[in-house]
Amino acid sequence: MIKNGANIIGACCRTDPGYIKHTPEIIKLTL
Repeated sequence: MIKNGANIIGACCRTDPGYIKHTPEIIKLTL
């Protein structure tokens, strides 16, 4: 889960703002 979270956060930095909006939700699910 932690590795997935890190990958998602890292990918978020490289993607469009639309994806970044969903990041907090994804982090909550990951944690």
